[in-house]
Amino acid sequence: MISSNKELAGILGLAQGARKLVYGEVAHKAIADKKSHLLLISDDASKRTTEKLVNRAKYYEMEYYIIDEDTLNKSTGNYNKKFLVVLDAGFSKRIIDICRKRWRYG
Repeated sequence: MISSNKELAGILGLAQGARKLVYGEVAHKAIADKKSHLLLISDDASKRTTEKLVNRAKYYEMEYYIIDEDTLNKSTGNYNKKFLVVLDAGFSKRIIDICRKRWRYG
């Protein structure tokens, strides 16, 4: 059986390759336009950043998870990203299934 981290890293890598992950201002716009399905927040994001993102996710009735920084960044080939948004419903569903087994969520 594949561990949750490896499985999640694989799915995130596929989503990144399919260009279904967005970051930064593009992610904020996708959330506001309700084009996003899932928000992933790094566990090393500042308290203020985490609170803002969680409040935004709740306001737009969007599911979110706080996951470890290594999984978020290394699996997508990026570094120092504090959050990302998944644009595809299929990838989101699989990621949610994995995350529910492992991390805190809202």
